[in-house]
Amino acid sequence: MNAPQGTEEWLKKRLGKITGSTIHKIMSLKENSSTRSKLLQDLTLERISGSPTKNIVTGPMARGLELESEARNAYELENQKVILTGFIDHPTIKEAGVSPDGLVGEDGLIEAIGKKVNTNNIPSREKMIDLKGK
Repeated sequence: MNAPQGTEEWLKKRLGKITGSTIHKIMSLKENSSTRSKLLQDLTLERISGSPTKNIVTGPMARGLELESEARNAYELENQKVILTGFIDHPTIKEAGVSPDGLVGEDGLIEAIGKKVNTNNIPSREKMIDLKGK
């Protein structure tokens, strides 16, 4: 496996590049997207400085990272072996690439996405007890 995700070597390999987690910012339909502009500034700064910009990990992202190996194992039970990988440069687009959660077969990959839990619909403890009692 090339540099494992999250390591210093992995961060350096994806430095200044458009990634699977940032491509949506580039593809914005807005002509003057502030999100696209900010991303391009960050990528330029990374290339000039040689250091990654700060990566903010949100709650859902952290949850996804925690559950990633469990999701991969569940996939393997029903399908086939998943090979861990790090950053993979795009074969034809310079300065772009992805870090899939794993490779599958000759030309497949897996990307485990955690479902967002809507806490507004979770009944209170009292309501759950009431529901169980009926």
